[in-house]
Parts: sequence; C-alpha cells; structure tokens
Amino acid sequence: MTVGHSLWSNKAVSSSHGATLRTPLSSVFPDRPLTTDNARNKNFWTPGRGQNMHRSLGLACAAAVAAIVLPISHGLADSLTTLASFSDGTDGAMPLAPLAADSHGHLYGTTSQGANGAGTLFEVTPGKKLKTLYAFCSQTGCKDEASPHAGLILDSQGNLYGTTYGGGANSSGTVFEATPKGVETVLYSFCSVVKNGHCGDGSAPLGGVTMDSAGNLYGTTASGGDNDFGAVFEVAFNGKKGTWTEKTLYSFCPESGCADGQAPAAGVIMDKAGNLYGTTQLGGAFGQGAVFEINARHKKETVLYSFCAQSGCADGAEPYAGVIMDKSGNLYGTTKYGGNPNCGNGGGTVFELGNKSQESVLYAFCSVEADADGSYPEAGLVADKKGNLYGTTTTGGSSSQGVVFELAGTTETVLYSFCSTTGCPEFPTAGVIMNKAGDLFGTTSSGGTDGYGTVFELTP
Repeated sequence: MTVGHSLWSNKAVSSSHGATLRTPLSSVFPDRPLTTDNARNKNFWTPGRGQNMHRSLGLACAAAVAAIVLPISHGLADSLTTLASFSDGTDGAMPLAPLAADSHGHLYGTTSQGANGAGTLFEVTPGKKLKTLYAFCSQTGCKDEASPHAGLILDSQGNLYGTTYGGGANSSGTVFEATPKGVETVLYSFCSVVKNGHCGDGSAPLGGVTMDSAGNLYGTTASGGDNDFGAVFEVAFNGKKGTWTEKTLYSFCPESGCADGQAPAAGVIMDKAGNLYGTTQLGGAFGQGAVFEINARHKKETVLYSFCAQSGCADGAEPYAGVIMDKSGNLYGTTKYGGNPNCGNGGGTVFELGNKSQESVLYAFCSVEADADGSYPEAGLVADKKGNLYGTTTTGGSSSQGVVFELAGTTETVLYSFCSTTGCPEFPTAGVIMNKAGDLFGTTSSGGTDGYGTVFELTP
C-alpha cells in the first residue's frame, strides 16, 4: 500500500467562514494514494504533537527491546544543514514545535521565546531566509497571545492555525489564525468560562489543532475544564454571527484518581467518522498516562490503554506526544519514560496500540551503551510510504544532545546524533516532517550560531 505525502486531502471543502480548505486528512489511510497535484502541501508530511499523520501497515509485533542497528555518529555532518539559527532577538528563540510546509517548500513554525519575550511565528524560505511573520505579545498584557508550544496547520490559502500556552484576553492561552503575511487574529481566548473557580473551557494548551471538513478546530488544554485537569475542545465558526465559539467536548478527571487521564500535552487526530484520539501525560489506571478516544456522536471518552501496566513500566510511561493511525485503526506513538528497566526511569519507547487495545513496544530507547541510540523522546512520529517511522529523542546519541532516528519494523537506526560543539544544533524536542524526496526537516530547542535553537534539514 502506498501513501501520499500531503497533510491535506485532495478534495477542497468550503468552510462556513468562506475559506476553501484543504482539510487535514483523517488519520486512517485512504484506499488509494493521494493525488498530490491537488494537495496544498503536496511535498510534505507534518507530524506535530499529535497532528494528523498516516502510515502504511507492515510493523510486526515486537518485544520490549527490539533489534538494534548501531548508531551513525554525527560524523555524517554533510547530511545535516542548518537552515536558520535563532538569536533571541526579533527572530525568536527556543522552538519547541515541529514545522509545517506549503507546496513551494516554505517552512513555518513557532518559537516559545524571543522577540517580546513571548515567542514568534516564523517562516524559512527555500533560500534559507528566516522571516518573523508575527511577534507574540505585541499588545498590552499579551492580549494577542504568548508562548506558543505547538506546531501549525495550513489551509488552502496558506493561512496558519495554532495555539499559544499563555496570553489572550484571560492570560490562559489561545487559538489563533495568521495570514501568510503575518496578520494575526485571536479566534478564542481560554478561561472565558469559569466554573467552580476553574477555567471551565480549558487553559494552557500545549498541543496544536486539527481541522475537520467544515473548518472547525479541535485540540486539548493541559489544565482547566470542569475539574482543572485538562480538556478536549472544539472551536467552531458561526457564519451568521461571524464569530468563533468554543465547546468543551470532554473534561478529564471527573473522579478521584483520574483513571480517564490527566493533563494532555499533545493535540488530537480525527478518523473518518469524526472520532478523536489522543494521549494524556498523566492519569490513567496507573497514573503514568493514557491513550484515549472521544466518540464523535456521543462525546463519550474511552481509555484505550493505560501506561505502566507492566512491571517497571516496561510498556512505557508519560506520553508527551500524540498518536498516528494506520488504515487498520492501529495507533503509534512515543512515551518519554518507561521501556528499558536498566535505564533510570526508562529511556522511553515507540509503541503500537492495536485496535483491540493490545499494546506492543516496538522499540525501547537507551538500549545501547551510553544511550547512543537516543533517550527520552518528547515528539511524535512521521512515516514514509514504506511504513518506516521517523522521530527524535531529546537526549542521548553519541554526544548526548539528542538524535534523529528511523524505525523499520523493530530495528532502530540513528540517522543523526546532534553534537555538543559550539554552533551545532542540539536538543530536539519536536518531531520531523518529510518531503517527497525523503528529506527530513525539524527544529532544535537550542544550539546554532547563537545558541537559541535552529531549523535543520537532514538528508538520510
């Protein structure tokens, strides 16, 4: 089975607010390859933290510690190019999120700091020119948002959508839209509804948004909701009133123990039926995070899997990133901790969750001496058309500065180990995107010319 390389579907949809959208694909594989000529982002896949991604089947069930290909050292330097370095000035600092890309190869992303101290929205052109499209907290009291931690999605007109962790009318985070020229609009400010002393509509979103065919946006907040342990939300456009409204679809932790999950740190994906899937960093039956589903029709939450069900959390613990889904409904993701019991808190895992909630660890990090295979992944995954998975770890590798890895079945290969030399990119907290040629693009939270993070390209 082959898979198209675009985030956007091959069918244009007119949203209720007048824009024609190339909507994010459902997270189940289409029956045939996408027609990439008709897709907005025809050359790129965009993973994000919990953004819509797709992969072909072909991963076998795995043991907790999989086969290992010895890592390649960062001596493969010619394969990695630093496209941009941040300076902590007007260009921003510390990007924590993955990139998005348009059909012309322009890259878009966010930084969590810099400019006005509250981060930026940026573009990197094919000519490696870094442009600041918008500096957050440009308004008094940061009414326009502050500190984005998540990545972006694009519509067919190139408009960008995302979230900020802080700022907005109530200083509790926002959902925003920005034009390709950097004209920014707050679509919704969280904590506009207060219940029992909590931000009943959610607060502090760490993950990005996904979009349905009508142009409605969906995501999570790390706190707030009815119980102040996070929420799943929808932000919809009201064409008659010309306004955006927010609806809380689910509030986590209605009962003691938070067995249903707590504190989601990533966004959600959507299947063809409109059901949402995501992770929580904490909570679940064992307090170490969970994978959940929100039923589209009844808005009922179901815990598909609770981590740390095995001794020593060999099955993984604390997923910071969201999940991706194959055509058969199997989910794939990472956990930051757990896995190898001989590695402190465990070095983290790549896992598969079958459609009957059967969890398998495809790879446990920190399985090579000195963590040369990488450790502590915080980012999600991207897949090529053969079903191989790609991602990053925040630490480990030959210089302990993080790695870019490939997972073919249960065999892990380190494609690049970030170095500790001055000027080198280091510590990737975000995942990667892939173009049609198989080149990978991502960000690091530090390193580069001035030490405030980079945008890089890796040619495996």
